[in-house]
Amino acid sequence: MMAEPVFLHVELRIVPAEFRTFLDTMQEVTPLIIASGWKLVGAWQVRVGRAFTLRVIWELPDADTYFQERLPFTRHPRFAEYRTILSRAVEEEVVSMMTRVPYGEDGSGISA
Repeated sequence: MMAEPVFLHVELRIVPAEFRTFLDTMQEVTPLIIASGWKLVGAWQVRVGRAFTLRVIWELPDADTYFQERLPFTRHPRFAEYRTILSRAVEEEVVSMMTRVPYGEDGSGISA
């Protein structure tokens, strides 16, 4: 039996002065995270609400993937630099792990 995919909803509050640096760094880091088995569903900047807030959704093959080391990222020669930049830029990070419910866009579990 195949494990159920899970989704991570990540809300990132970015230090305003670090916003551009954060975005530029994530352009380099995201492919490394994807190489670890994560799939980027989408990333959005909040336009009405708290400024400098991003919302990101990742799809993972299963819950265990979240807790496994992301080797392409952690073994990258610039890992220490990336970690320093990101920790300086992120004011707050809230991660929620979610699974599908029996209704939604695909209509599964809904009978007419």
